Parts: sequence; structure tokens; C-alpha cells
Amino acid sequence: MQQNATNNLLSPSNIHNDQSSEDDSASTGLINYKKFNNGYLMMELISANNISTQPINSYCLVRVRHQHNLSTLSTTINNDSVNNNEDDDDTNTTATCSLTEEEQFQTTPVIKESTNPFWNCFFFFEIDDKISSVIEFEIVEEKTENIIGGSAFQVRYLDSYMKTDLNITLNSIGTINCNVTFIPQTKYGNLLKNCIENKTLFSDTEFPSNQTTSISKKSIDNFCKRKGIQNLKQIQWKRPKEFCKGHHQLTEIFIDHQVDYKNIIQGKLFDNYFFFAITILSYFSPKRIKYLFIPLYSNFGNPYGIYQIKFYWKGFWRNIIIDDFIPFLVDDENTNSKQQVGIPLFTKSKFINELWVVLLQKAYAKLYGTYELLEGTNHTFRECLEHLTGGFTGSIDLTKKTKEEIILQITEMLKLKHLIVISKCHEKEFDLNNLNNNSNLLKENIPYIILDLKKNNNNIELKLINLFLNNEFWLDLNEVLTFFKNIYFCKLFLLDGYSKEICNNLNTLDILNDQENLYFSNYCEWNDLKFRNAGGQLHYKETFCNNPQFLLKIEYPKNEINNLKNIKIQISCQLLENDVKDVKKANPIGCYVIRHLNYPKNGKFELIKLPKKEDIYTHSTFSKLTRDMIEFEITKPPITQPSSVNNNNENTTIIDYFTVIVCRWYPNTDGKFSIQLHSDYKYIDFYPIIDNSKLGYYKYTVTGKWNGKDVCGTHLQTSTFISNPKFHIKTFPTKSTSTLNTNHLHFTIECDSLNAPFFPYIISLNKFKEWTNQTVLFPLEEKDCVLFPNNNGKEYYSKKQSFNCKIEMNREKSVSYLLIVATPLSVVANFTVLLKSENEIVFEPLK
Repeated sequence: MQQNATNNLLSPSNIHNDQSSEDDSASTGLINYKKFNNGYLMMELISANNISTQPINSYCLVRVRHQHNLSTLSTTINNDSVNNNEDDDDTNTTATCSLTEEEQFQTTPVIKESTNPFWNCFFFFEIDDKISSVIEFEIVEEKTENIIGGSAFQVRYLDSYMKTDLNITLNSIGTINCNVTFIPQTKYGNLLKNCIENKTLFSDTEFPSNQTTSISKKSIDNFCKRKGIQNLKQIQWKRPKEFCKGHHQLTEIFIDHQVDYKNIIQGKLFDNYFFFAITILSYFSPKRIKYLFIPLYSNFGNPYGIYQIKFYWKGFWRNIIIDDFIPFLVDDENTNSKQQVGIPLFTKSKFINELWVVLLQKAYAKLYGTYELLEGTNHTFRECLEHLTGGFTGSIDLTKKTKEEIILQITEMLKLKHLIVISKCHEKEFDLNNLNNNSNLLKENIPYIILDLKKNNNNIELKLINLFLNNEFWLDLNEVLTFFKNIYFCKLFLLDGYSKEICNNLNTLDILNDQENLYFSNYCEWNDLKFRNAGGQLHYKETFCNNPQFLLKIEYPKNEINNLKNIKIQISCQLLENDVKDVKKANPIGCYVIRHLNYPKNGKFELIKLPKKEDIYTHSTFSKLTRDMIEFEITKPPITQPSSVNNNNENTTIIDYFTVIVCRWYPNTDGKFSIQLHSDYKYIDFYPIIDNSKLGYYKYTVTGKWNGKDVCGTHLQTSTFISNPKFHIKTFPTKSTSTLNTNHLHFTIECDSLNAPFFPYIISLNKFKEWTNQTVLFPLEEKDCVLFPNNNGKEYYSKKQSFNCKIEMNREKSVSYLLIVATPLSVVANFTVLLKSENEIVFEPLK
């Protein structure tokens, strides 16, 4: 697949400087190799047209210009002459490179002394920043140094791995035909670049084709015996150029760019779940099959034999890189014959030149370790659907539901266009055997897809399809419930809108770094010791707001908002594999979505106090232990919402904000998770609220100690009260037009001993000095303090407690307060104070 850009002359002054999304990602602590914009620009010079008969000595000057930082140029040019009339042999030429303070150059001769040159040479540039790079090509006449043609473009507009054609016009001479490709500096990109430079086909050493261990690591002899293979030499690994040799049709990933479920044929493996999953998905949502191939280099296959296929595996999407060696089964009598093609050993297409089925299964086998490990009853149809789609799967036992409940659930899932499969047998018993043994319309071991539901003369009917006999029919619900026992569903994520997945870093970046919408953040973790953020669900009022929080931002062009429909949103959160094991008690996972109807004046969206009931837009049911999913629609915000630009501009953008809180049912439970958000609307952003300076609260942690020697006491013990640990809180002058403003504080005190009751006090430093300067010390009163113990100090706290209060800020000067953590006993104990503030402050022990 290629893009076209003919003589697209762009000057640096016309460069669009839009880097907001990348900056946002950096500020929110997200890691995404796609966002690093590191990579290689490959320029491939192909041919020249209509060149004058006069010999021309010219060269191509390639200039890489950056807005911010410079690139490093590759110094090797690979020339591979494909013209039989050329006298030059294949050569590797060192390019001429020069470096200035503003730009870098690389030059190479491109027009040889030939009346109609035709060649194939390429060279690479290392791009440090795709966003800010501008490529300028100039064809320069060598003797006069006159520019006789040129082109320019911004690298940021190149889609990764997609060739962009360039036709550079030479003044009154002809045109140069070339193309450019941006290859990201990822694992797949580096392997592809290496194949291009060395003119080699990729061979996967991690899943080798020259060894039987890729098929079976236990005993290949036992495997062959079970499959009826008499001679191990009957298994041969072949590339497409070998097994498609002699066919008049070209090798294709998808025949005619289409995914046809009728082409799929099961092979020697007992992997019915895989066969039924890809067949049903190919019929129901063929686009999702194509989305698994990243990138789809060309529908005619990758000429370097390297493919990258993704699967949703244990919490997030993972990329599997494979070569195109496929195991074939040949006749025992002709095992040494190179001309015998044979047939693919495992699941395949009925067209030998269609590759997607064999490539998909090979990547799936590599994910598990071997082809043999794809067999067995440990696998399920739903599990495979989840791996292929990333969707949320489940089942319904029809024998345990009322008719009304069944109708309601099917209707809701059909409305949302989810995949629903119904069967009489359990999903592990799906089988094509005995398919044609009887003429009955309903088959016991075959899954049927539910396509529709309708009411017909007071009766409910379901529209079903059997893909394997190509039968489509309506069936009364009573007959359905009489024959079928199980429904298996897969809630599919929305496509062609907005999609983002944020996942905790599990040290697997090397296989995940080539997905545009996959990010990593250590914020996707509950760690009560490190972050104090395992707050539990909403009923735990004191700790709920400590949970990880994410900002959902939706933009509406004001001149289009009246024409917009409700926006569909899907949010899924899942425990990662290391935290699924050893669950001692039921502790479900879920999330809350809070809408900000009142725009925060300071632009901060982190919740530091419990949300009101009316502000909770939706939330999970907390019925799933390891993964939960919510689907909802967002109504349009009021036109009176604050906008991102001047209200006098007709293109004003209305912005709607939501805070998403991910939690588990019980607090103080550590774990790592991933979260995915999908929508049918494109103008959305979603990221963690962790950057103190821009989005959330400011967080501070200090430690204190009662040494057991000093007699402390509460405010009632006036002579010793001052000996308690004290902490200085200082605000900064505000930028507000108001003289006085308030700053919300939320802090948690946790003590390491149950035998150390404590009381918190916050008082302004000036009032504390006035109190200590009294001739006779009277006990502090509540009116003197910002924070004061309940019931005049008769209610004490122990172990862990959270508090909220407000302190005043001044527009012109700093304001200082003291936090005093008092204990009435003479004890030895340590404590920690975690403080969250709306505005930046100083928080430190008072020396």
C-alpha cells in the first residue's frame, strides 16, 4: 500500500507545530515507543523518466532539517543495479555527509551516464524526532551546482512502514521516481531494516523452522504417531515462494483483500476452539482479523518474510514476530523431492496462496511455545476470542435464567453489536465430526451465531446461522430454549474511533513497542506501601480518593455540537497475570466515572474528596474478580461549558471532563492492572492524572516519631503539648485577583503501632506564636485552629486515619501553618503523613 506526494514543496516556515499530544504523554508519565518518534527514513531511488539523450552528471542532495534537534545520518548507500545494460556492478558506496549547526546533508550520485537510467538504490537516515523533521530533496547539476529539481515534506505525516511515492521533476529534463518509508526504531523495525540492508529473508531464531521443537518439545515421534505421520521427513518447512511456485496467482495475505470464513480448513491439530473462533470472527467481524497484522506491509506479502501479529494476552496486547516458514506435510514416497509441495500441516486456507490463516496460527503457536501446546482441553473458545479481539467474554447458562432475563440480555448485546454464540454442548465440545450424519436443522456440537431477535404474533424468534452448513433461519424462542443450553458472548470493542490502552510496565517492552495506542505507566498499580493508593471502593470514604485516577477529556466543536449524537464509551480494566494468582478472598476489580459538571477553577481534576452521588456518571457492578467492563453513552454537555478558545470565535470548542477511578473492592490490596478505553468518537484523550504541576494534586510525604522520652500530651496538657512532632506548611502567593483564597488539603496519618493514639492539629504559625507567648498557657480552642480533634480531644485516632481541611492563601505573600501530631502517652512509635494539596506548598518537619 502506498501514498502519493508529488512535488509537495514545503518550507520550514509552513511547518505545523502541533506537539500537544506528545507533550501530554510525556507529562503524564506515559511510555510509548511510537511517541518517541525515533526511527529510520528509507529513501529508495527507483528510476528516471524522459531523460535527455545527453549524458548528465548529477547528484541528489538530501537535507534533513529539524525544528529542535538534529538527526544522525546513516553513511552507507546500497546500490543494486537491476538494468542489464548497466556496466556498474553492485556496490556499497560511502555517502558524503556534512554537519552544520542547523541541518545535515547527505549526497549520492543518482543519475548515471545512460540515456534512460533505471536503478534500485536505497539509503537510510536515522530520525531522532519524527515530529520535527523535514526532508528536502534537491537534484543538483554537478558542474554548475544548479538545482534542477526537488521536493520536500514533513516526516510526521508519514505512516509507519507505508511507502510514499515521490516524483521529482527535473527542469525541462524529466522526472526522478522514488519513494520514502518511515521505519520506527522498534524490535520489528530494526529486524526489517536489517533484512533490507543485507538483502536477506528473515529467519526467526526464537521459533526456529529447522527444528522440530517448534512443533513439539516433548516427543516429536509421539506427535507424528498420533497424527498418522509415518516418517518425520514428511514434515518440511517451506516459504511462500516455494509452496506457491508454479501457481499462476500471486501470493496474498487475504485473497482479493477479503477475509472469507469459507476458505478456512482445519489441519492435523486438535484445536477445534481455534478453528471455530477464527471462522466465526471472520464472518462476524472480518476487519478485526486484518487488525491483528501490524503493519500490513502489503497484501501481497512481506518480501522479506517477516510478519508481526498481535494478540490480547493476559491483560494487554502483545506483538509476536514470526518468519514465513510454514510446516508442510509431503508424501512419504517423495520426501526427498524438492518439487513436491504437499499441504500445510495445520489450519490453512483452501487457497494455497492465501497466507493469513497459516501465519495467524504460527504466531499463536509461538505465543504458547509450540504447535502441540495449542491442543487439549485447557483451551476454550471464549479464551481464543479474547486473544483475537481483546473483547470481554462471558457465558449464560440458559437453564438458570428466566425467559425475560434471556430476552433482555440478548436484546442489549444485539443493540451494541456484540458477538453472541449459542450451542447445546459445552464450548470445549465444539466439533465438526458427524456434521452431516442427519438432516436435522439443529446440530448438537456446532455453535450458532445469533444475528437478530424479533417479536412475531406475540412470539419471540431468534435469527440463527450455522456457518458450517451455511444455514440461516428463524427459530421460536421456546424451541431455542428446548434444544440449546449455553450462550457464549464476546463484547467487542468499538473500532474506527478512539482507542487507548494503558498498562503497567512488566518488563516486556521489547515485544510491545510497535503499537500506536499502547502505553505504559507505573501509575497502573495499587501499592499501599509505596503510593498509599490502594483505597478500595466508594464505601471506604476515607481512602477511596487515594486510588489511581485517569482523566477522560472530550472535545466538541461548537459549530457541530447540535448535530452530534450521544458518544459511546467502553472502559475495561484487568488485573495483570502476576496478580491473578493466590487470591485469598473475593476482591473484585472495577471503576467509577465522575463527570465534572462544574469546571474546576484551577484546572485540576484529581479527586481529593469524596464525590457527590449525583456526580457519579456510571460505575462497575464489581462482579468480576480479574476483569470488568462498562459500556455507557455520554450525553452532550451544556453549551455554557467553558471552552478552550475565545468564545467570539465560531469554532469554539466545548470540552467535557470526566475522572475515571480504578479500584478493587477492599482497600490495602496491592496489584497491577491495565485499562482500555474505546469510543466511536475521535476527539477524545485519556491519560493518568499524575503530573502535579499540570493536572492533579501536589503530593508530599513526611515521617515523624515519638521518642518515648519527651512527655507530649494533647492541647489540654499545655506545658508539654509543644513537645509533639511539628511540621511546617507554607503556601505561596497566588495569581488570583482575590486577596484571599483557600487551598484544600487531604492528608493521611498512619502509625506503625496500635498503642499510640494520636490527635492532629493545624494552626497558623502566627497564632501558634501568640499562644506560646502567653504568660499563662490556656488550652488551644477549636476557633484558633484550622483542624482540631473531634469532641475537644475526647475522640482519639489509632493506626491510620484521613482528614480534610482548608487553609487560606494570600495573593501577595506566603502564609505558614503548623501541623502538630500529638499523642497523650509517652510511647515510642513512628508515623507517616501523606498530604495532598490543591496547590503547590512547602511541607517539611519543623526544625
